[in-house]
Amino acid sequence: MKKIAIGLAMCVSGIGASDAQTVGTAVPPPLIPFSGTMTDVSGAPLVGTVSTIFALYEEAAGGVPLWVDIQALQVDPTGGYLALLGAGTALPVDLFASSQALWLGVQPEGHGELPRTRFFSVPYALKAGDADTLGGRSVSEFVLFSEFEDGEGSVGAAAADAAATGLRDGSGAGLAGFAGLTTTSDDARITGDTHIDGSAGIGISSGTGANLEVSGGENKLGIFRVTQRATGGAAYGLDIGLSPSTGDPVFSKIVNDSVAEVMRFQRTTGYVGLGTTTPDGELDIEGTTTTAFIKGTAQAAISLVDMEGPTNAKEGRLINNGGTFSFQSVNDARSAVSDKLAINLATGAVTIAGDLTVSGNVAAKYQDVAEWVEAVGAPLPGTVVIVDPAGRNRVMTSAMPYDGKVLGAVSPQPGLVLGEPGPTKVLVAQSGRVKVKVDASYGAIAAGDLLTTSPTPGHAMRSDPLTQGKLSWHRPGTVLGKALEPLRAGRSEILVLITLQ
Repeated sequence: MKKIAIGLAMCVSGIGASDAQTVGTAVPPPLIPFSGTMTDVSGAPLVGTVSTIFALYEEAAGGVPLWVDIQALQVDPTGGYLALLGAGTALPVDLFASSQALWLGVQPEGHGELPRTRFFSVPYALKAGDADTLGGRSVSEFVLFSEFEDGEGSVGAAAADAAATGLRDGSGAGLAGFAGLTTTSDDARITGDTHIDGSAGIGISSGTGANLEVSGGENKLGIFRVTQRATGGAAYGLDIGLSPSTGDPVFSKIVNDSVAEVMRFQRTTGYVGLGTTTPDGELDIEGTTTTAFIKGTAQAAISLVDMEGPTNAKEGRLINNGGTFSFQSVNDARSAVSDKLAINLATGAVTIAGDLTVSGNVAAKYQDVAEWVEAVGAPLPGTVVIVDPAGRNRVMTSAMPYDGKVLGAVSPQPGLVLGEPGPTKVLVAQSGRVKVKVDASYGAIAAGDLLTTSPTPGHAMRSDPLTQGKLSWHRPGTVLGKALEPLRAGRSEILVLITLQ
């Protein structure tokens, strides 16, 4: 990088006659003339337009700049230039309010910052322009006014009202037109139709607390309104006031200059109403299509607590946890939670911990009642099974005709399931309509025929009755059920009403 040799000279010019003001109000312009020369290491001047960064520091090297200004300087053929510090970015007068030394850094574009130059006493005279004010305000603004109760107090002029309350618009100027603005020792009270416009709005602060009271006066309604004007001039915002008929605090939305109530606090009961002017409980939400969202990053829950005493409460929770909708019970110490009713929102499966009492009908899509039972060899759906004589509480595939140990058929999809599932268990239908494997090679099957076990493993066949004289009967304990569909020949699956007998 090139080394730049810069000769520096600084001066502060006096105020010319054309800028003269009354002696009592004269303020030095916040500009500091600064001149120097720029040459490269060989002594050749830098000429033309040179973008230069000026910065003020509290240190001779390093540190964070207190003020920065970037100017495009016109450098003459000899390398000389003149800059007005503060012409681009205004110089804060408070920088020169103390005896702290300040250092000026100069950095031409494309080069590092040159050794800093220390400011001497002359620039600190800028602070003198503030000597006839207190914090930038005239002494007249600090005249004390006696407390008054309404807008007809001794401070009647608009300028005096603004000074007394300290209210300013977005540019910092005192607000005008405050005939209804009054003060007490602690509050600012607006009692008229005053409009306060400005980018800054109203700021209220106090070391121990602050109050803003909006009052309509006797038999008049006070409303606090926050609005924003759209491009077309329509207002959008929030309206906070009291109901003229009941005195209830009311929140209203403002859309396209139209005001509509959205929330009400019923002052006689403390009830809160959303979408209703007459809430029936602590929280009443009403509407044509009403939706309330409770969201959580891991889960969302509503707790309903019946307080029976300071240390004894009955709490129930309605919770959505990972797509499972659950009703839970919580113990008094809130140290244990258990699911009582769970609904899988994806599959619709319902799990109940406890008894189920139904006062009406139970409707199921499928028509049989089945039970989880241990099985030998994992028989497939439709297989006729019998009690396993070698096992305990276990079934196996049938393999002989007219077997009195017949128990039912394996159900593919029961309407009602009993018992607990297991890796070696199957669902055995003991009543209802089920598709069953049958073999018609032992006799054609007609709808209404009774069925029993057959020599074909896992298959049913037509049951032929025994006869004695005019009497006929089927072998007791061997009947599986009644055929609901015919099968004239071969093997297939038909719908059977399981009725063990």
